[in-house]
Amino acid sequence: MITLARLAKLLQPHRWTVGLGLLCLAVASVAGLSLPLLARTIVGTALATGRMSLSPRPCLLLVGVIVLATVTGGASFLLFFAVAHQVTARLRLQYAEQLLRAPMEFHRSANIGALIERLTTSLADLEWFVKYSLGGFFGMAIVFAGSAAMMFVLSWRLALLGALAVPLGALLVRALFRRARTMQEEGAAASGGLISHLHALLLGIEVVKAFNAEPREIDRFERRQRDLLAVQGRSARVIALVEPIIGAIAVVIFLTFLLYGGSLAATRRLPPENLVAFLFYLLIVMPMARELCLQLARWQQIALALDRLEGLQAVAGETDPAGAIPLPAPVRGEIEFRNVVFWYGDRERAMDDVSFRIAPGESVGIVGESGAGKSTLFNLLLRFYAPQQGAISIDGLDIRGVTAHSLRGAIAFAPQDIVLFDDTILENVRYGDPSATEEEVRAACRAAQTAGFIEALPRGYETALGERGMTLSGGQRQRLAIARALLRNAPILLLDEATSSLDAQTERQLGDAMDAAMRGRTTIVIAHRLATVARLPRILVLSQGRILDDGSHEELLRRCPTYRALVATQLIPMEDSKPVAPALQPALRSVS
Repeated sequence: MITLARLAKLLQPHRWTVGLGLLCLAVASVAGLSLPLLARTIVGTALATGRMSLSPRPCLLLVGVIVLATVTGGASFLLFFAVAHQVTARLRLQYAEQLLRAPMEFHRSANIGALIERLTTSLADLEWFVKYSLGGFFGMAIVFAGSAAMMFVLSWRLALLGALAVPLGALLVRALFRRARTMQEEGAAASGGLISHLHALLLGIEVVKAFNAEPREIDRFERRQRDLLAVQGRSARVIALVEPIIGAIAVVIFLTFLLYGGSLAATRRLPPENLVAFLFYLLIVMPMARELCLQLARWQQIALALDRLEGLQAVAGETDPAGAIPLPAPVRGEIEFRNVVFWYGDRERAMDDVSFRIAPGESVGIVGESGAGKSTLFNLLLRFYAPQQGAISIDGLDIRGVTAHSLRGAIAFAPQDIVLFDDTILENVRYGDPSATEEEVRAACRAAQTAGFIEALPRGYETALGERGMTLSGGQRQRLAIARALLRNAPILLLDEATSSLDAQTERQLGDAMDAAMRGRTTIVIAHRLATVARLPRILVLSQGRILDDGSHEELLRRCPTYRALVATQLIPMEDSKPVAPALQPALRSVS
């Protein structure tokens, strides 16, 4: 009943279609129930007249009943198919929207493979159930109940005998279903783990191949699959007991009815035509009871699917705090961190009492060793996470009090991990500004030094990139990400290792364009490669979540040992034939 109530809630927007489908099933079921009564009439006439003959009226009734049952039954299937597709489409959209609106904490801790498996499998189970089981269960229930009632009308003695046997079989089948539900839950968890493992392998396929790890990963996958098969085998053995138990009960009941009913007919306590009709209904009820048991098993499966979907519904969406306001336009781009403290979960502090101010239109570099907190700074500024202590403001407004849409609308972001979608180059760059014209997209690509390789492609800007844009080199993908950020034309520009995959020549060519892009907007550039930020007027040095120093390249070389150490680690050995990056020449002279 709980599962039925949950289904009713899902189907409520389609209640009229469902109601019409159930009405068609009811008509088809009642039509089917009349067939044994027609058989009773024909047999009774034959016994009364002593000869078997079919008069036109019973024949016409028989044909009419069959046609009515066929038409209404077919109509019900079409209606339930339509409802199933519409319900799953609505839920797919709902869950896609919910996942897209979920906070970054959820996405960075969720197992994506298991999440996709849960969503697709559960929705497929729900769609199949609405198509084949929901209406079928209703129709069978009508036929079962109607047949049982007619059996009592025809012979209450035989019907009472059957009623005594039903509870014993029902108790046994229910115990089996409970066990099957547990096994199905274990199977769903094992299946999710297997899909998640395969998803991780495909994402890391380059590493797998580079380390010749295909045999090792195939062996690991096979071991996981054996575990899944073991769980599925145990579940199948439990479910397999249902069929023989129901079959054995049916044989015993039929033989009992046949012997007892025959004795009643022989002693004239039961008319023979009533016995024939009773056995006809019995032949309907017994397979119907078997099918109802299987339908109950499917109810167990759909209950599990609904449980898994409700787990996704429990994911809280990202919301603005009460009273949040949009950033006032125009955004000047003043950024200030005041005593910001932040840590991820139970890990050590990623930001430890960080304070700095960036003036509108100022360009600032951020450097530091891996794990110093550079990317965390961007995560906080984009409000992917909120600091545990301190405050971050833009134009004097605490970003916790502004809408996320207006905040992120004021920021153009080129992340370290390049994300390109399975779409054309044009649409991937236009992602930065969906309203941009094709000429504006081309201008952004020229500024990001991408126009050359794009126009050399057979389909140019209409070239489809495929999943994650893996058909392009790392440098090409990076330049497309920069073009996307430039196209956004936001007052604040965040570049996280935006040129790490570029060669020195391309980076120099891009330098003038980047200088032009930075002009008039507040820019923060994170870089491991110091040549990227050495030309900037101001650089912040981070270490273990703290700001060690703040100054120009030359000032930091004079007074900051950590910065000098970072510079020294990037100097190219003298025996190497490649020249030192021009931006690091002052550092080389200083260390010398």
